[in-house]
Parts: sequence; C-alpha cells; structure tokens
Amino acid sequence: MVEAEGDLCELSEADHHPWPQVQSLFSLKDVKKNSLIMRCMLCAPKRTDIAAYKNSSSNLKKYVAVIDQPHSKKNPKIMSAFSSPATKVTQAVIDKLLINFVCEGNQPFSICTVMTRKTLRLKVQDTFKNMKIHVATTADCWSARQRSYMGVTCHWIDKAKSDTYKRLSWSAFAKCSALWNKTSRSALAFETVERECKLQFLRPNQTRWNSLFLAVERLNTAELGFLAEYATVMKPVAMALNLLQGESSVHIGFLLPTLHQLQDKLKRLESTCKVCQPLLKALQGGILKRFGEVMKEPELIAAATLLPKFRTAWTTDQSILTTGLTYIKEQLEISVENDTLCYSSPSDEEDFFASMNTGHSETGELERYLSCSSAGGMDLLHSFPQVKNLSLKVNTAIPASAACERLFSHAGLLLTAKRSRLHRKSLESQLLLKFISKIM
Repeated sequence: MVEAEGDLCELSEADHHPWPQVQSLFSLKDVKKNSLIMRCMLCAPKRTDIAAYKNSSSNLKKYVAVIDQPHSKKNPKIMSAFSSPATKVTQAVIDKLLINFVCEGNQPFSICTVMTRKTLRLKVQDTFKNMKIHVATTADCWSARQRSYMGVTCHWIDKAKSDTYKRLSWSAFAKCSALWNKTSRSALAFETVERECKLQFLRPNQTRWNSLFLAVERLNTAELGFLAEYATVMKPVAMALNLLQGESSVHIGFLLPTLHQLQDKLKRLESTCKVCQPLLKALQGGILKRFGEVMKEPELIAAATLLPKFRTAWTTDQSILTTGLTYIKEQLEISVENDTLCYSSPSDEEDFFASMNTGHSETGELERYLSCSSAGGMDLLHSFPQVKNLSLKVNTAIPASAACERLFSHAGLLLTAKRSRLHRKSLESQLLLKFISKIM
C-alpha cells in the first residue's frame, strides 16, 4: 500500500481502467512500468493508493478482503465485483476442443476418457467431412538406408480468402467464354470481330496447357481499358432506357426530361472520354436524329411541365418552356369553353362573353401550380383541378412499347403447343390476373 502525499500525475487519454467491474471501488491514478497505482474510493476522503500488477487484480482483492474488512462486511457485493462472470460451456465446444487436442497433438483415441473410442472416431470423421475444401495433393518416393519411403503433401485454399477471386474469376471467364463460343459458332460474329478489331479471338484448347493464358492475353490492357470506358459511356443510356420502359409511375411526360438529362450527362463525359469519343458522338447524333423533332412537340413539352416532379426545372431553354406553356394555356381555355357550353346561360350575350371572365382564372391557376413550393408527387395536382384534368389527358400514354412486348412474351408462355386450343377468353383472363396481381 502506498499512502499518497499529494496529487499524482495526470493520465494520458491512452490510459484507461483495466478492470471496469471494480471502477466504482478503485480509480486509476498512475502507471509505472508493469504496475498500476489505484486509489481506493471506499477510503474517501482519505487518499489511499494501492499498487497492482497490470495483469492481475489480486492485490486489490486482498486489500478489500483483509485490510478493509468493515466495508466488505457491510456490502457483500463488493467482493463479487472481483469474480468474473461464469460462462457456460456447451457440449459442442467440449467436443471441438477434444478433437483439436487429439488431432493437433497426435494423441491416440484411447487417451479420451469422457467418450468411447468409437464415438471419438465418428466425431473426427464427421468433422473431416464438414470441412468442404478443395485439396491439391503431391506425392514423391525415395529410398534411404535400404528402406523405401513415400511422401504425400496436401494443400487447400482458404475459402474466406478465395471467395472474391472465385467471384471475379467466374464472372470474367464467363464473359470470355461467351465471346469465344460466339465467334467460333457464328460466321457472322467471326467476320464482325475480324472487321472491327482487325484480329480474331484465340480459343482455349484442351490439348495445350497455355492456350487459356494466350486467349486471355489477347485481351490486353488497352482493350480492358476500352471496355471500362465503354461501360462508363453506356451507363447513362442504360439508365434512361430502364426508366422509360417501366410500367409503374411512368408517363409520357418522362420522355423529354429523360432525354435532356441524358444529353447533359453525355456532354459532361466529353472531357474525360478518350477512346470512346466516336461512340459518344454517335450517341449524341443518334438522339438528335431520332428525337430532334419530337423534342419540339408542344404536347410532349406540356406533358413534362404538368408533372409535379418536373414542372419547369427539367430544361433551361426558355423557348421550349414558352412553347409548352402556350400550349397549356390554349388547352385550358378550350376546356373552359367546353365546360361553359354544357350549362345553360340566361342569354346569348352572357354565353358569348363568358370566356372573358374564366380565362384569367385558369391562367392564375397555372401560375399558382408552377410557383407552388411543395415538392410532392401527383397528389399536388388535387389542389389545381383544371391543371389536373389536362395533366391526366396528356400523360395517360407511356413512353415505350416495352409493356406490350412483356404482355406478348407472357402470352407466349401461356399459349404453348400443348395448350393451342386454349380459348381466347381464358387466355385474356389469365394474362390480366397475372399482371393485376403484380400491381395489387
């Protein structure tokens, strides 16, 4: 025991209490080589410090049990703080430890007294069967001192370390095999590769050990870099196609915003794209050639503007927005006039000039819709009835025919050769139930 004459030095942040279970009894005050200086909290306000080894709290336990008996008698829980919690050892753990002891120590089965020899042998065999590893063996024979010997080695790969390799290996060689098979079975594919790449893929041969290496070597670093850049360029195109060919929450108003975003993404790739510049230019030219006139259609512009998700934020070209807003205003005025004709008016004069009062109100509704700060979904349209009706009218169509093609594909799965006499009503009912079940 060490009686403290004054405050001890301050501890660094790296020093922490080695025994949290007795932290309420002793606090760490100092560290000296292999010893810890602990201050007794039970003796407060008197400052009593006890030295203890870093790997043992026996000195603290002795101090509480012998020197500080009054405190330990008043509170029996004090001594229990030094006892480590009991851990339950299952039979499976005992079996595993026993098998490790026998196998790693080359011990005979007879050394085990807690189970029979037969039981131990069966457990060892079961453990071996559950290893599930791939092994590679080598063997060699030699003689020495008029005796013959045979040595056998066995190696295996750790599964945890090989998972990543196997995943990448299977993926890479699957793609390579698809290319090799395609060019070897199709004359058209063979000629296409030879025309575009100025070479041919080497196909692995079972009779040549290094044929796989030579085939993979043909895909050099430049070609792999090309594939990586090709994937970067085509990624926004694939994302746009996946978005447009959806069936739920996709309207014709998604078409123009998707095309504009695709053009912007391809534009940003011009500065980083090196090898695939021709592909990038071809994609940009193809979009303009296929959708150049479509992107100027007032109805499609209005359809995008009447979706709360986009409104006027999908393009910065004011001329496009003006075209769409003009179309929307014209359609709103037509709908107001049609609604007016459905109701009887007191006189022809009031009926003739009725649109003068209603035109400004519909324009005001459109302005409130465009300036609304809410970023909600389609529910926002409920607050603007005239805008909602027009949005439903122009956005009912879908931007792609993929949904119809899926329907035909499912119909082909139902109307097989053995079900060729299936009635058209039964076919229609099964198809509708199949697709409606996905929606509901």
